[in-house]
Amino acid sequence: MFEQLGRMRPKVRFQSGSNLLAGEDLWDLNVTVLDQMYKYYNKQLKETDEDSLLSVRSKADDELALKVEIIKHIVAIKQSEALEKSLKKAELENNARRKEWAIEAQMEDEKAKIKAMTPEERAKFLATL
Repeated sequence: MFEQLGRMRPKVRFQSGSNLLAGEDLWDLNVTVLDQMYKYYNKQLKETDEDSLLSVRSKADDELALKVEIIKHIVAIKQSEALEKSLKKAELENNARRKEWAIEAQMEDEKAKIKAMTPEERAKFLATL
């Protein structure tokens, strides 16, 4: 679909508000804006998709269908990347929590060793600190 986009003359442009955007500019938009664009182009595509015995698709219809598919593809990738990012963040948070637990367990072990010392051993230990 991106190959089709590159071969089309004149180049395909996407309407976003009052701006005309090239295909590569879509990657810079957030998914909310892309969703609005999708709805706009999908509505236009549905309006042109009439029942007809002579169902001949025009170049404009093909371009609309291509725009809809490109926007869907970019949104799917962006959502996948966002999910992957949130999973990595959760994994980092879990690892940090496990590290804290390991440190706490180590401290509890040290505390237990110190409690098990005789008063003389504790005095010697304190003298070395």
